[in-house]
This record gives sequence, C-alpha cells and structure tokens, in this order.
Amino acid sequence: MENNYAQDYGKCNFCGAPKVKSPKTGKVFCSEKCWLKGKPDSYTPAQTKEVQIEKFQENKGESMRLFSSGRDATLIVTTFYKDGTYTDEQIKAFIEMWKDYYYNKIYVNKPF
Repeated sequence: MENNYAQDYGKCNFCGAPKVKSPKTGKVFCSEKCWLKGKPDSYTPAQTKEVQIEKFQENKGESMRLFSSGRDATLIVTTFYKDGTYTDEQIKAFIEMWKDYYYNKIYVNKPF
C-alpha cells in the first residue's frame, strides 16, 4: 500500500494542513477534511483574499515559466538554425525541443 504522506501534494488553501491522495479515487484532498467542518464561505474575507492572491501568484509564475521557455526556444532556433536548410516542420520540431528543455530543465523552481 502506498504511503500517501510520502509525496508532497502541497497544503490546503484554507486550513494549511497537508494534502493527501486518496488510494481509492486518486484525488488529492485536505488531510484534515476541513471542507466537512465548514463551508468555504465561512472563512473570513482576509482568508479568502489570501487564497486568491496565492493562486494568482502560482498562475503568474507558471505563465512566466511557459512564456520564457517559448521565447528562449524561439531565440535559439532563429539564431542557430537560420541558414535556410531546414523545413518548416523541422524548425517547429526544434522550437518544441528547446521549449521543452527550458521548461523542464532550466526554469524549474525558478522564482519569477
């Protein structure tokens, strides 16, 4: 049986408890099951605002990571593969290869 606490699934946005993965459904949920204790609207406006800001910052960082990977891949391909010997499909493949490299190797866990 898999230990659901072995992998870090983050923390609950409302109570801060660690999240776990259900062995039955595979879904990730709050280990304290805070949703059973009260409705999300029972949280104070400050807590709700804090959660919204946290989600926005996560989305912003991910967007910047994705954009930066695409930008840098395009710059590399237009610089090194500009001699005209490659087809459009090959150029697209090079861009995807470099974008994947930057996204998964270079910009992982980088603060933006």
